[in-house]
Amino acid sequence: MAVQAYISDFQLKKDCQYLSGQLVLGNVRLYKNAWAPTNNQVIGSFSECTFAGYAPQPLAGLSLGTTQLASGVMQLRMKPVFFNSTGGGPVQFINGWFITDVFNNVLVAVPLAAPQIVSGIGVFRFDVVLQVRGLNIVCP
Repeated sequence: MAVQAYISDFQLKKDCQYLSGQLVLGNVRLYKNAWAPTNNQVIGSFSECTFAGYAPQPLAGLSLGTTQLASGVMQLRMKPVFFNSTGGGPVQFINGWFITDVFNNVLVAVPLAAPQIVSGIGVFRFDVVLQVRGLNIVCP
């Protein structure tokens, strides 16, 4: 009979601090395809945005750290990330954002509740905030 085991808040905080350290080495990228992220996603799963002025944005220096919201719940927060559209080109829909590490491995992917339309000159802001809930482990 399997028994449920739990990660302590202390370990969860350490794990989140490690994850935060990995995220700040990466880049935030925007995707335009109607993709629902999964645990098995790879960079090829996403059609990255190509609107004029677009470039992946580095997270270096943007970490605001981790906060414990409740027992078993940690929050990772980064400063806002901004993307510029310089106009021109066809209309594109931003369907979500994802973070890659220095080797272009996908670390995190987040679909937007509703697509954002890129149709001209503008600045798009994305808040990188992640909640991590305690991991449940089953011991056989």
